[in-house]
Amino acid sequence: MVENLRDNLGMKIEENIKETVIMLNAYKIRTVQSCEGHFEKDRQIGPWILIKPEEPLIENWYE
Repeated sequence: MVENLRDNLGMKIEENIKETVIMLNAYKIRTVQSCEGHFEKDRQIGPWILIKPEEPLIENWYE
């Protein structure tokens, strides 16, 4: 089942970040995109996960 998961761009979850994405989703933290990071000679991009919170149930909750 996890092998079939895709992000909003239709990309599979990368192997080195998959466990973290699974854990977040298990706790009902919705993830929409992620990257395991890319560490190459000329550039380093750290791992990241984009989380989309649910809409608040109460209007104007921040006031």
